[in-house]
Amino acid sequence: MDEEHDLTFPEPEEQEVFEGDSVKFWGQDGQTRIRCEINREAWDDRFDGDGKDKLETFSANRRAIEEIARRQYLAGWRETDLFSFGSEDL
Repeated sequence: MDEEHDLTFPEPEEQEVFEGDSVKFWGQDGQTRIRCEINREAWDDRFDGDGKDKLETFSANRRAIEEIARRQYLAGWRETDLFSFGSEDL
């Protein structure tokens, strides 16, 4: 029997990840906390974030970014403790 999954975002805790030029944020699948990341290229391409503050751009587009993360997570795009997407995944 397949395990049911869902991804929600109960607490906004986004943080800038300098070495990866991305923003990480957390989702929740049942009792499991899921680390998600969106890279700079993705929001430059999709959310017109080029040259803008990463966290401000993320906050302004939070619902759309979380929905993309949720759809891709539910489609099976996940690793053990990191779910990450870039512009090629949008």
